[in-house]
Amino acid sequence: MKSEIKLIKLKLDNVFLENSICNILIAKNFLLTQDEKEKYFTKINISETTSNLIIKINDMIVHLKKPINFGIFFQTILNLLSKHQIVIHNMIFFPFQQKLSYKNKNIYLNDIHNKVFSYLYLYKEDGLDKYFLYQKIWPSDKDVFINKLDSHLSNLKNEIKKNLDFNFDYTTKNKLTKLIIN
Repeated sequence: MKSEIKLIKLKLDNVFLENSICNILIAKNFLLTQDEKEKYFTKINISETTSNLIIKINDMIVHLKKPINFGIFFQTILNLLSKHQIVIHNMIFFPFQQKLSYKNKNIYLNDIHNKVFSYLYLYKEDGLDKYFLYQKIWPSDKDVFINKLDSHLSNLKNEIKKNLDFNFDYTTKNKLTKLIIN
């Protein structure tokens, strides 16, 4: 069984709290993992004191006073995640905003292009199988049409070049597709 790419790793000390928060975030369509072997963009560390819940994402820390309103908790996580960025040769990728930024220009990626770019980025060293990528993007499709994926890859490449004047490319070798940035 192939491992699934997860966008966020969740880490809590309290197992009951971890299961509860996990279930809530999964219900909100967050792709979570607690497995060290799976690939992810960032880690959410949540700890608690008697009066606070402490949320840490990268270098950002927020203390929420108990009892916690779910709306405030969820919005806090969204706000922290929206600040998460990855620099790729001077281009900034905000995976949770579906945004690319380069030389004071921004583009917002549609859901499919964001997933394609995210998966390619997470597997930039090893590459990933196009069939695996196809199944992650269109899990409900009964038949696999690799030309559909190839069209999205090509459109994404052209959109980045046209709107950001940035050379994003990919290659497929030995059935593995890899991100190339010149």
